[in-house]
Amino acid sequence: MAVPTGNADRFLRPLFLAVLSLLILSSLVSSTEWLEIDSSDLKALQIIETELGVNGQLSSSTGIVNPCGRGGVFCERRLSSATGDYVLRVTRLVYRSRSLTGTISPAVGKLSELKELTLSNNQLVNGLPVDVLNCKKLEVFDVRNNRFSGQIPGNFSGLIRLRILDLSSNKFSGNLNFLKNLRNLESLSVANNLFSGKIPEAVVSLHNLRFFDFSENRFLEGPVPVMSKIKLQSSPHQTRHILAETPSSNSTKKSNNTTTSKATGDTPKPEKKQTKKKKKNKKKKVAAWILGFFVGAIAGLISGVVFSVMFKMILRAIEDQKTI
Repeated sequence: MAVPTGNADRFLRPLFLAVLSLLILSSLVSSTEWLEIDSSDLKALQIIETELGVNGQLSSSTGIVNPCGRGGVFCERRLSSATGDYVLRVTRLVYRSRSLTGTISPAVGKLSELKELTLSNNQLVNGLPVDVLNCKKLEVFDVRNNRFSGQIPGNFSGLIRLRILDLSSNKFSGNLNFLKNLRNLESLSVANNLFSGKIPEAVVSLHNLRFFDFSENRFLEGPVPVMSKIKLQSSPHQTRHILAETPSSNSTKKSNNTTTSKATGDTPKPEKKQTKKKKKNKKKKVAAWILGFFVGAIAGLISGVVFSVMFKMILRAIEDQKTI
């Protein structure tokens, strides 16, 4: 016996809409594979890879028209202001542990959509080009364990979106004033360099900071800022602070011992508070779990009743239609 067209439309319409939405979504996702990379980004990328020494890999320097997704180049779809069409823009460059021996090209400043630049564990030389300051959307900057030298550009603090900054194990010099306005930092390491001067007190205002390391800088002066405020505000995650400085003489050894002893003397109190907060959080989680269990059980019963009633109504409607 045929099912009435009215009931069929009622059940098939939601299914049709769901399938249509899935097809539209899949077409949008697959269409990004056919987009072209922005021409200015492609030119800049070719120069950057050449000066870094990226050779013998799948990249723009080997003649590939679209390098996105290959050899450490990652892109995202953006609307072009020039053409009004969607294009691919370079958003991440990850050249980690490639044995690169070149330099960072000033052309990196042409990548205005760049959010990550990771060049760690290579043998790159010279300093950081001032042009990197044009990458205003930069969030991750990791150049640890290279052979970089010189001073950090004075306006480096203009990269206010930086969350991860790792300059460790290089030969950078100068002061640390470039850290003053980087308020979104979550991880910071300037260890094992040649930085001098005082650690800026403004580091205390970096409320998102979860890890920092100033160690192995022989020319840093003065006491390390007290970071108890940051410890208290980072209770959900364990905070790791490395503050010890390598002494350059007997006099600095004494001063470092006093600063480290003061820092360790202040730590027990925040730790006790953190343990109390953890216990409270555990109790809250258990109570929330129990409450959620009961709410879920009640919701399951209600939904079961509703579905059984609906199922009986559908069966009754089909039986009535058969009798007709």
